[in-house]
Amino acid sequence: MHKSPTLVASLTDLNTEQLSLFNKESLFAQKIFKFDPSAVLERLKKLEGEVVLGIDLGGNKAEASLFTISQQGLVKADGQEMKSVNGKGYLAFLEDIASEYRQNQVMVGISSAGAVRGTKLISSVNLPILVEELKEKYDGDFSNLYKGELSLVNDAVSGVIASTLEARIKYEDVGNIILFINGGGIGGAVLTKGEIWATEPGHVKLADSLNKFKQRKLCRPRMRNYICIENVAASGAGIEDLWFKKTGEKLSGEEISQRYQEKNEFAAELYESSSLICAHAIVGISKVFTLFEKENDTLIFCHGGIFNVPGYAEGLKQILEKHFGFDLRFICTKDLGKNLSLYGAGIAAAINLT
Repeated sequence: MHKSPTLVASLTDLNTEQLSLFNKESLFAQKIFKFDPSAVLERLKKLEGEVVLGIDLGGNKAEASLFTISQQGLVKADGQEMKSVNGKGYLAFLEDIASEYRQNQVMVGISSAGAVRGTKLISSVNLPILVEELKEKYDGDFSNLYKGELSLVNDAVSGVIASTLEARIKYEDVGNIILFINGGGIGGAVLTKGEIWATEPGHVKLADSLNKFKQRKLCRPRMRNYICIENVAASGAGIEDLWFKKTGEKLSGEEISQRYQEKNEFAAELYESSSLICAHAIVGISKVFTLFEKENDTLIFCHGGIFNVPGYAEGLKQILEKHFGFDLRFICTKDLGKNLSLYGAGIAAAINLT
């Protein structure tokens, strides 16, 4: 096994220029709704035995499942899933599910990568084909496809919903949660003071001093004339792109991870750079929302394919603990054995958030 990613980066102090670039405007922070986990659990108790349908539309995989509501959350039934690039085939997948469950009149919750408004998917960098097909056939509105009760939430928000209930099981005293996502792109959401905020840390400008590989791809999703964090540090938009530009090989994140495990130096450098930049993103978020004022007041959930890379999560945690000066409550969703965005979609359906 090669050296752990970020072993070198973890010895480096965080860049004050980069941290200064974080504010609510640069994060495109948006307050979504108030969220009281105790009230949600009470709501679930009243709905015990009811069935809801959760759907998660991720950057490269769509998943759907029926859930039975219990007092402690949701119990997952057998589901369906499909893999995709750019959302190709997602609409047909959704139509098949709608046809199958329409007669049951179950409450539906959808979690989707991208910007959402009400029951409409406004835009999604990772799902451009779905956005266009949904717009052409259903006016971009999921409620024209799924009749009856429907909740649509951004994937980071749905992840925070589920993470909050998971946190209550493990840490009853946790007050704040950061959900940080690194997969095709970089996203995140925050629960603080009983409110959920959607954020876009991936689209914050990257300080030139952290652009080690001289990435020149601009932040097109937000039409910004700068290099953003996502285009260097994300597993897909950053690492896969940079790998291709240097080597000429078009590899998936999983394949680059395998090269890293085979002691490829460039792969190791990409992961070291990514983890250092992501540490800045998490600290930047914490500064904007005044988190980590004391030990154990905030729980970090990390979600996405890059956290399957051996040593990546450990290296990121090492950098953060060096910065904050104390041990962190830090959980990778892969270790929970469940898709939190899918569960969050089911919970959103149950409490009818939209």
